[in-house]
Amino acid sequence: MGKLNRRNFCWCHCGFLAKPGNRYIHGHNKGMLGKYHTEETLIKMRKPHGPMSEEYKQNLIIAMNKLETKAKRALTDATPEVKERRSQVAIELWKDSEFREKILQANSRSETKERRSQSAKEAGNRPKTKEKRSQSVAELWKDPKFREKILQINLRPEVKEKKSQIRTNLWQNPQWRENQLLLLNLPEVKEKQSQTSKKNWEDPEWKKNQLLAIGEGSCILPNKPETSLSLKLNERYPGEMKYTGDFSFTIGGKCPDFVSTNGQKKIIELYGDYWHRNDNPQDRIDLFKQYSYDTLVIWEHELKDLDKLYIKLDEFMRR
Repeated sequence: MGKLNRRNFCWCHCGFLAKPGNRYIHGHNKGMLGKYHTEETLIKMRKPHGPMSEEYKQNLIIAMNKLETKAKRALTDATPEVKERRSQVAIELWKDSEFREKILQANSRSETKERRSQSAKEAGNRPKTKEKRSQSVAELWKDPKFREKILQINLRPEVKEKKSQIRTNLWQNPQWRENQLLLLNLPEVKEKQSQTSKKNWEDPEWKKNQLLAIGEGSCILPNKPETSLSLKLNERYPGEMKYTGDFSFTIGGKCPDFVSTNGQKKIIELYGDYWHRNDNPQDRIDLFKQYSYDTLVIWEHELKDLDKLYIKLDEFMRR
């Protein structure tokens, strides 16, 4: 078929075929659109025109999926005139109760919700989308009014309850929990958390708020294992070790559990068997060593065997 005799879909994206050799159906091109049609006619043109044959549907899908067609559509859709026209058409269509009811019914279908959810996930996981969202949030967060509004919303009891419920439900999912634990143990994630913690503790206002929150009883410190170890240290080495797990003392953005007060630079860290099961004690030892502190890590289960515990403590305190 010659180029002049070939029928193409109308370039206004109405979904109909133009005459052979033409790009548009008469009156559908940008310069003519609206010139020979009233607003009512334009709205009707965009409504479904009855059932399409299967062959026509397949041809339409093939044509719309062509890269050059997608590129042309993207350029056309990005123009302010097209956006404004589509907005006006959507407003007029939504005034039609029959049309509105059909859309609401279609959106309430489980398969539609699942398809939209899947599309949103795929779009959200794209690097470009993540970067764009991150930049948008960063720009919005610079606005004091926006920041204050978000903080006020997050303080509402119903919002807190909803977030808590979402976290609880997610944590009950074994696959999600395993993925989170694996993610938290990645070296780059640990390094990022460490840098964030250091930066936060260098901010006097942030540190003040943290200490006030602890003082107001938002955190129960020391916990039972820390209290038990504190009593044993005061009994065996009176006045030599001070509890600092309440954020009263930090080193390199980290808060050690016990620090020596006898002039020696010694630190004792108490690791919980559950909460620190995936942590490497050597990481904390190496961190405090950069500040000339000698560190001893004691695990929670070691508190049950006093003989071995005192031997370990004596060797540490004498060296």
